[in-house]
Amino acid sequence: MTQLARTPASIRRLFRMVDLAPTPHADILVMGLGLWQVQRGRQLAPHENDIVAHWPAQLRDSSFIARPQPAHPQQTGPDHKRHQDYGFDTIGPRAAALIGGQGTLCAMADRRLAVRLRHLLAMVLERGEAAVVEFSDRGRNFEILGAPVTAGNGDPAIFCTISCDFVQARG
Repeated sequence: MTQLARTPASIRRLFRMVDLAPTPHADILVMGLGLWQVQRGRQLAPHENDIVAHWPAQLRDSSFIARPQPAHPQQTGPDHKRHQDYGFDTIGPRAAALIGGQGTLCAMADRRLAVRLRHLLAMVLERGEAAVVEFSDRGRNFEILGAPVTAGNGDPAIFCTISCDFVQARG
């Protein structure tokens, strides 16, 4: 049984694939996962500075670090619970273009992408392991890697790499 089969229906509607033993397809995610694994070594999570200091330009362009932030009172879901917010920094230009620039998850203009990112980031923090998700939205195929790292102050953070391709029209 796959992890997606054991995942709640609400999550299965968001993602085409959830891989908790990540084997990404996009070359840039393979590069990101490889860097994370090397820097992790025998640690629970590598330090974010070890990731940032060693990522090549191509990886830096498509990657960012997400940090848990306090939930905003205005940011509630249909269940009226406050949603965890995440701040983005050390963000590459390609990643910034896809997620709407630097700032926070709650400030993202693309709400559907924000919901999917929130679920991926929460899953990575909860499990303490890397994960890859795939989904399609508005004519684009996404593949996103999330992997736990430790911030400079010892707090948890998530190293992410994002790949996006446009769906080819059949005809």
